[in-house]
Parts: sequence; structure tokens; C-alpha cells
Amino acid sequence: MTMVKLLALDVDGTLIGADFVVSPRTRAAIAAAQAQGVRVSLVTGRNWPTTRPYVQELGLDAPQVVFNGAVVTADGSGATLHARALDWPLIDALITIARRHSLFLELHTMEHCFIERVGPESVFQQTKLGDDQVLAHFDALDRSVPILKAQFVLPRVAQRRLLLRAAEELDGSAVLSWGVSTGFPGWFANVMLPGEDKDTGLEIALAHLGLGWDEVLAVGDSPSDLTFVARAGLGFVMGNAPKDVRQAAPHVAPPVQEDGLAQIIEQHVLRG
Repeated sequence: MTMVKLLALDVDGTLIGADFVVSPRTRAAIAAAQAQGVRVSLVTGRNWPTTRPYVQELGLDAPQVVFNGAVVTADGSGATLHARALDWPLIDALITIARRHSLFLELHTMEHCFIERVGPESVFQQTKLGDDQVLAHFDALDRSVPILKAQFVLPRVAQRRLLLRAAEELDGSAVLSWGVSTGFPGWFANVMLPGEDKDTGLEIALAHLGLGWDEVLAVGDSPSDLTFVARAGLGFVMGNAPKDVRQAAPHVAPPVQEDGLAQIIEQHVLRG
């Protein structure tokens, strides 16, 4: 039986549903787990400014994995254990792809999200994240400020196919890590450096805490979450996850609408 010492939790579709609020039952379950000495790391594609409110609300002091694994904070303060920026030749190639195919691209620094146009994608992201997107021509960005994440927001299947074909031009300099979000009909494609994803970020967090994968209970709902859910001592995918993600999961939890995360914590931590 796994002795859980760390909860590794995705945010959208796992910790929170379409209302972007941590439910009272989930908040209580996490608080009770922490009272037993269990640490909690959020493992998310979100940037730090839009993850920080949940870290503060839940009183988390463990390392947090943000930007899909490109950044690992030491604790809830935002001080970094690890940060790996994208290089500008790659970013320029992504900008070219976005412009050529009219795809919505976000470029993230530690504190800001830059977009080059507004549209339904930016409206959803503003509602979901609540941060101030900065509208700017990408060519005018300060290249001395590290870009920690590039993300395509793709509402339609045809756009996903376009990006998959276009990404072949990157010649292995980057890989696409796919995410979904409750309430959004499409996909989020995080552009990652090879060998880097949510699981590599969580591995850095575990090393910092002196814990092993066998001591982790991990829960997520996106394709990118399978990278760390599959390595955990106990790994669950939410019942609201896409069918192919559920089929690939070690275990399936109830959906977020039924407080699935709280149910898993109650069963495997609080009653364990």
C-alpha cells in the first residue's frame, strides 16, 4: 500500500471545474491531508501569476510545478528552483507558424502573457485565468526577458491538424504537450523543449523534498498529465478527462463535477 507523502495535482479540470473555484469539499480534503503532514504540489500548464492565487488559498508551501514543467518554484513564494526558457530562434519559428496559419499564440514570461491579437481564444483565457493579457506585436518584445512558455490555443480540430503538420518544420527542436480545460471545446498545445514536461518538473520537486515517486498520489485530466500520473505510486485521471486519456490511465476518479479529487484524497489519504 502506498504511503502518500505528496499530492501532485493538476489544476484545470482536476482541482477546479468550469467555474474555476475550489469546491468546499476539495478544499477541506486538501487541508486535512496537509494536517497529516502530506505536502501538496500543483502541477499545471498555467503560468505562475494564475497559479499563485490557488497556492495562497490552499496554504501550500511545497514546490509548485508551473508552465507545464518549465518552471518549478521552491515554495509558495514564487522563488524558483528551476526555470528553462525557450530560445529565440525557436520562438521566431513559432511566431511564423502562428501568423502563417492564423493560429492563436501566447508567449509567457514569469509575470506576463503576451498575445498578438484578440479573439474568442483570448476571451476564454481571460475568463479562465483572470490575468491581464498584454497585447503587443511579438517583434517588439524585449528579447532579454526570458520566454518560459509558448502556447497555442486551438478551438477547432482543423487548427490542431494544421499545427501538427506545421510543427514538423521544427525538426525536433521542440515537442507539443497537449492539454484540455473544462468548458473549452478545443486544445492547448504547450511548446516544450525535448525531454521536458510536467513529470520532469515534478521530479525536481521530489528531489528537493527528498521523496520518491512511490510516495506520490497524482491526479490530472489532460494528455500531458499522463506523464506524471503514470509514474506516481498512485495515479488517477479524472472522469471528465477525454476518453483516450481515461483509457491510458492507471485508475479513473469520479469527475470534477462530483468532487472527484476530494473523493480520492478522502479514500486514499484520510482513510488510508
